[in-house]
Amino acid sequence: MATHLRFVKKERNRHFSYLLIALLICLFPQESKGEVAQNKETTRFSQAQLITGKNSIGSESDIFVGLEIVTKPGWKTYWRSPGITGYPPKLNWDQSKNFESFRIYWPKPHRFYVRGIEAVGYLEKVLLPIKITLKNPKEAFHLGLRVNYLVCDIGNCVQEKASFNLDIPKGDGSISSENSLIETALKEVPHLDTGKGMTFERAILHAKSNEQILEVIAHKADGFKHPELFIESNNKIFFDLPQIALSKTATIAQFHIPVYENESKKKPPFENLADKMIILTLVDGNQAVETQKIVEPEGKPFIGYLLILLSAFIGGLILNFMPCVLPVLSLKVLGIVKSVGKPKATIRKEFFATVLGILSSFVILALIAILLKELGHAVGWGLQFQQPIFLLAMIFILTLIACNLWGFYEITTPAFMSRFLSGIGLSSTGLESHFFTGLLVTVLATPCTAPFLATALGFALSRGSLEILIIFMFMGLGLSSLYIIFMAFPQLIQRLPKPGSWMVWLKNIFGGFLILTAGWLFISLTYLKGYVISALTAVLMLVVVLILSQLSKIRHSKKLYVWMFVGAVGFTITVLPYIIGAQNPHKHLEAPWQPFEPEKIARLVNEDKIVLVDVTADWCLTCKTNETFAFKREKVRKWLSNEKVVAMQADWTAPNEAIEAYMKQFNVYGIPLTIVYGKNFPDGIKLPQILTPEIIKKFLNKASDRPIIALQDVQSAN
Repeated sequence: MATHLRFVKKERNRHFSYLLIALLICLFPQESKGEVAQNKETTRFSQAQLITGKNSIGSESDIFVGLEIVTKPGWKTYWRSPGITGYPPKLNWDQSKNFESFRIYWPKPHRFYVRGIEAVGYLEKVLLPIKITLKNPKEAFHLGLRVNYLVCDIGNCVQEKASFNLDIPKGDGSISSENSLIETALKEVPHLDTGKGMTFERAILHAKSNEQILEVIAHKADGFKHPELFIESNNKIFFDLPQIALSKTATIAQFHIPVYENESKKKPPFENLADKMIILTLVDGNQAVETQKIVEPEGKPFIGYLLILLSAFIGGLILNFMPCVLPVLSLKVLGIVKSVGKPKATIRKEFFATVLGILSSFVILALIAILLKELGHAVGWGLQFQQPIFLLAMIFILTLIACNLWGFYEITTPAFMSRFLSGIGLSSTGLESHFFTGLLVTVLATPCTAPFLATALGFALSRGSLEILIIFMFMGLGLSSLYIIFMAFPQLIQRLPKPGSWMVWLKNIFGGFLILTAGWLFISLTYLKGYVISALTAVLMLVVVLILSQLSKIRHSKKLYVWMFVGAVGFTITVLPYIIGAQNPHKHLEAPWQPFEPEKIARLVNEDKIVLVDVTADWCLTCKTNETFAFKREKVRKWLSNEKVVAMQADWTAPNEAIEAYMKQFNVYGIPLTIVYGKNFPDGIKLPQILTPEIIKKFLNKASDRPIIALQDVQSAN
């Protein structure tokens, strides 16, 4: 009996211990590690599993999860644009907490056939990376997800459902063991088309009364093997199977796609596809690229080329008066002033040397663009201003020229330059400096694009080598047109006052302008490499000025001192960025500007928002002009602060593949670039290069059925 009582007492003590442990667990819960092995549902035909890249929520506002779908052997599931049959996985997040939005990153798809009908999707297995934006960063996140997806084999399709619940607590934001699987899946997602490697050239619509054919041209430096093209459009139209033609070297692929109103293929769509935005995805083996592109209408080739050449010439001419060329205005005016009082023949030779310098530099730029394009690299206008070495070299050159204008020293022309100019009939003394002026004017004119120039650049850089060379030559003719006028009518120069003390003062003033130009380049250098590099460069340039100012006092081996000094400075500015290795400082965006997130634009437009995207850079003076005289105006800031407007700023001061891919969608290769989206402009509309408050107001109002500016005025009145 006593033994039995002791046993009962032990049992009671054991139950009491269990209750105590359970109570302690409730009062002091352990931190969940976000284990996802339990978030798996298996059916007869497939298995769906949810994994997460985080064990806990840190300071980040975005986290990645992965939805894995595995089917029976031979079965498939579908891509975001599945074709006539099927549908992509449908996700419902209603049961989630601290959830703002999501984006699926779709891995590269493949074509297959279900019941003899073309479909697009994945065979047997796919992991979909999903980026989730949290409402409140640093707070716990509850994921309540319901998924509806379709799996099919040759003759059967089955609707599948799965539900997942996952709690990720706040913590240090540590990475989970499944994060590597998500990262691997992200590598399967087509990268944005930045003009590197495999890239799209053009999308042209050949339209007749009874048919429409979409032609897509793509380029791949190492040659295509088995390319697959997938086309998506907001318009309700049907794209037939592409017919593929490869060039002899397989580096160019031409796709011809019949376009119909629907899958019956009886007639072309009622609405013409020209000037509409389409999404192109190109898959070739393990490589995949994606872009949005505006479809070009087919035009009359001869007239079209003439208009492009005219645009190139006018764009080059207008470039003479753009803000980005103002820093070198001193070089232009000084070139004119130096010719005062000289014979007509000499004036013609001097201006011909300047024109030759401009045209030579445009030929060099064209050849560089052709080479980069053939090697599969990105091409653009003004990209050299993103390179610290170029900025350092230009600061050094401008400082040397300013010191020369101030009379500190005389420039000795290198022998190879003298031989080159002599070979083309320009052996007279002083013509070398005019040739060099032409080179420098072009180099410093490339940070921004002018009206008409953007059209010509977009056409040239999306075509072949010959078109690039010819169009760049016409741009050079436009930029040098003012010099050509003075070359043709030298009597215009002879009417100016004769040289005197006024010219010395003018040279001193222009030397100061060049130092200001160097200061402008310092701003970009500071952003790219930080304050330490800029400070050291400033000190170095100050030493240059001080030493050159004392050269006249050096009596022995003057040239030796000069070339030793130039060599030392050249070596220093070459190795300086690599010695310091400074990183660019973080640039803070002021309200109403938000970071550039192109993946959010479509969702914002669907929410009846107006989105303005401004692509800018610190080295683009036209961009800075727009900023000063348009975006920083108080009334414009109020318009962009409207709750119906989202203003995004894309900073292209440093290389950025996402921005380059975005610009390529609009066939644009230079900045400034401003795009407005809205209900009436779902694909975006380009604004002029030079902006005013009135232009911004006009396009913001046009983007929506209800004028935004009027709403702002009403709100202000209230």
